[in-house]
Amino acid sequence: MHLEKALGPDRYNTLFYQANWKTIGKAVTVVQSFFATGKLLKAINHTFVTLIRKTLSPSSSVDYIPISCCNVLYKIITKVINKHVIRY
Repeated sequence: MHLEKALGPDRYNTLFYQANWKTIGKAVTVVQSFFATGKLLKAINHTFVTLIRKTLSPSSSVDYIPISCCNVLYKIITKVINKHVIRY
């Protein structure tokens, strides 16, 4: 994952988790809990969708590109699932 990509709804990027892993690593049990129970907190599953303009003077919706700002924990879960599926 890119370390300084856009912040998600939790207001943290991947760099924050990497830089503070010794402090918060054991507290990040949401990922383990998801794989054990199949349940995910609603707050983790929230995503902000925003529009980024493609031109200096946008005049219609085609002049924008949508991006999703997901929670870092959600991205970690997705990466783990993706690696598992690709391997098998």
